[in-house]
Amino acid sequence: MAGLTITVGETDITAYVDVRTVVIEEFGTSGSVATCKFTVKDASGTVSIAEKDSIDIDDDGTTIFAGEVGEITDEQEGITQIWHILGQDYNLLLDETVVTSESYDQGTADDYVLGDNTNGLFPKYLSDIDASTYVSQLDSSMEAVEFVGMTLRECLDELAKRTGARYYVDFDKNLHWFDEESNDAAFDLSTSPDGENSYAFGGFRRIRSAARDSDPRQPRIQRAGRKGASRCRNRQIL
Repeated sequence: MAGLTITVGETDITAYVDVRTVVIEEFGTSGSVATCKFTVKDASGTVSIAEKDSIDIDDDGTTIFAGEVGEITDEQEGITQIWHILGQDYNLLLDETVVTSESYDQGTADDYVLGDNTNGLFPKYLSDIDASTYVSQLDSSMEAVEFVGMTLRECLDELAKRTGARYYVDFDKNLHWFDEESNDAAFDLSTSPDGENSYAFGGFRRIRSAARDSDPRQPRIQRAGRKGASRCRNRQIL
């Protein structure tokens, strides 16, 4: 793909990546969690990859994945070193960071607990993440809360239960904390596409089944040609 650039650490390794193997998957849980997979082949001994190295995948200057190397499977074919890379986005940091002991009194706002001060969870435990710019205050006066020996994700899950929040960490290491977030699509789907702002789609079919739906009044919609209709979106670079 002409505009694809893959950087691991500080090194552009695009020339060594089999672009047919590049797969990016996004899972809609609390927000958006992404993984990537790709294969690197190097017969010159040039490439060096280690766990926790940063990964950045750009398509014509637009970041479509950013995160870290989570798993490496390596093999040798003659003089060619082969790495199968599994990358995880920056939401992984929430699982790797442990809050030893923090407590917040009754009446504390949720954005204060997260990072709107030096005593927030992120300033104290994961300062690389911006936990203020995209954080909405959903509860200005929470019940008292204490975190002991919990990962940051466990802390956020507990706060989310109390406030009804959804959250994720984006490719620029910003925490998004919200009850509803609107992200405009990059283009429209149309039966009369212009090829620039709108593109054609394969149509859709609707299945009505009482066996499939708990509420038979709500139709199930399946879109042909669009893999993003489920909670798991798979993108393969060809």
